[in-house]
Amino acid sequence: MNLERTLKDRQTGSVSIRSAHILVLHQYGAHIKLVLQQSGAHIKLVFHQSRAHIKLILYQSEEHIKLVLYPSEAHIKLVLYQSEAHNKLVLYQSGARIKLVLQQSGAHIKLVFHQSRAHIKLILYQSEEHIKLVLYQSGAHIKLVLYQSGAHIKLVLYRCEAHIKLVLYQSGANV
Repeated sequence: MNLERTLKDRQTGSVSIRSAHILVLHQYGAHIKLVLQQSGAHIKLVFHQSRAHIKLILYQSEEHIKLVLYPSEAHIKLVLYQSEAHNKLVLYQSGARIKLVLQQSGAHIKLVFHQSRAHIKLILYQSEEHIKLVLYQSGAHIKLVLYQSGAHIKLVLYRCEAHIKLVLYQSGANV
C-alpha cells in the first residue's frame, strides 16, 4: 500500500494522507473540518464546525446511505437517503418554519409537511393507487385537494373567510 503524507504549514494545520484510507483534518481559528474516506467500502464522512455552524455528511455507497445534519443557530436541516428502499427524509427547521419531506420510490410515496407561522401545507402522494392529498392553511385560508385516479375521484375544498367552495368529481358515476 502506497502511503503518502503531506503536512502543510502550522497556520492552517492541514494534514492529508493518500492511500485507500484518506483522512483530512483542517483546523484554524474556530473552524474545524474533518474528512474521512475509505474507497473499499466507499465511506465518506465530513464534519464541519465553525462557531455555531455544524455540518455532518455520512455517505456509504454499498447500502447507499447518505446522512446530512446541518444545525446553525435556529437553522436545522436533516437529510437521510437510502437507495435500496429508495427512502428520502428531509427535516428543515429555521425560526418558526418547519419542512418535512418523506419519499419512498418503491411504493412511490411522497409526503411534504411545511409550517411557517400560520402557514401549513401538507402533501401526500402515492403513485401506485394514484392518491394525492394537499392540505393548505394560511390564516383563514384553507384548501384541501384529494385525488385518486383509479376510481377517478377528485375533491377540492376551498375556504377563505366567508367564501366556501366545494368540488366533488367521480368519473365512474359522474357525480
